Formats: sequence, C-alpha cells, structure tokens
Amino acid sequence: MPIELETTIITVIVAFIVGLLTATVSYIIGSRQLKQNDEKTHRELELELNRFREEQKQWITNLQAAYELEKYKARIASYPDMFTIIGKLSHKAKIPATSEKAKDIAEELNDWFYSSGGMCAEPSTRGALLKLRDACLNWNKRGVQPDDLYKWRNYSLLLLRNDLGIKGLESFDYHKMASLIERVKEEVNQATKDDIFLISDSNNEK
Repeated sequence: MPIELETTIITVIVAFIVGLLTATVSYIIGSRQLKQNDEKTHRELELELNRFREEQKQWITNLQAAYELEKYKARIASYPDMFTIIGKLSHKAKIPATSEKAKDIAEELNDWFYSSGGMCAEPSTRGALLKLRDACLNWNKRGVQPDDLYKWRNYSLLLLRNDLGIKGLESFDYHKMASLIERVKEEVNQATKDDIFLISDSNNEK
C-alpha cells in the first residue's frame, strides 16, 4: 500500500476519532449545562413563587388592617348615638324613663340597630341591644318594668365599650382619688425619664 494512501487513511481515522471525541465532550458539557440551567430555572421559579406568596400575604394583611380601621371609624361615629339612647334609661336621667317612654326608646334602639352602627357592631353587642329593645317593648306592653331591663342595659354598655377597645364598666371610687393622682404622677415621671434617656442616647450616637 502506498505511503500516501496510508497517510490519508490514518489522517481520516484520526480526524474521525477527534470529531467523535469532540462531539461526545460537547454533548456531555451541553447536557450538564442544560441540567444546570433547568435547576437554575427551577430555583428562580421557586423564589418568584415564594415572593408572590409573601406579597399576597402582605396585601391581605394590609387589606384587613384597612378594613378594621374603617370599621373602627364607623363605630366612633355611630356609637355615641347609642350611648345617648341608652342614657334615657339612666336612674339619673333628666326625664325619668316610664312604660310610655319605653316604646320610644325601643324604636330608637331599633332604628340604630339597622343603621351603620348596628351594621359594624359585634354579634354579641347586637344580641344585647336586641334583648334591651325587647325588654323596653315588654315594659310598654305590660306596664311593669322587666326584671332584666337593667341587666341588658349594662351588658349593652359593656359590649359597646368593648367594641371600641374601652375595657370595663367600673364606677368611680372617690376614696381612691389620692392613689390615682399618685399613679398618674408616677406614669408621667416615668414617661419623662424615658424621653430623657432617648434624647441622651441620640446625642451619644451623634
């Protein structure tokens, strides 16, 4: 076999082997790169999904906070009217409550119940006001004050205050006035101290 032919054959075989090796290496590298890209894409999708979930959760939280704020504003605007209505049942009212006036009070309670105030009141508060309305109607119908009238009046006041974040329905004790003043002074002094510390810390930082 001529030398030239052998050289040509060897060259072709070497070129084929080199080409095959190159293609194999390229395939392996490409497969790894594709796998890495898939993993990267998967991680990016997971991160994006988690980010979306967090934003959704924050949006819901903000929406709930805005709703609670608007509900509280509605209560602040409408609850004083109910306190005025219930005030007509006070033992110290300018015009004492009677069985005849009880019907008017019941109608006022009913009107308020179906206004914005009743709409934003808690279920327990609405229930107590309905019981108070019914007690007033029974008083007017029978001419005898129901035994549970003032029980439902006090429950209604307590629950109305609770809706506004005002706890308790305590009566004021004049004998504790001195201790109350001392407690207020102590709270003021403590608040002043805290302010001084905050100012001092901020100056030190500067």
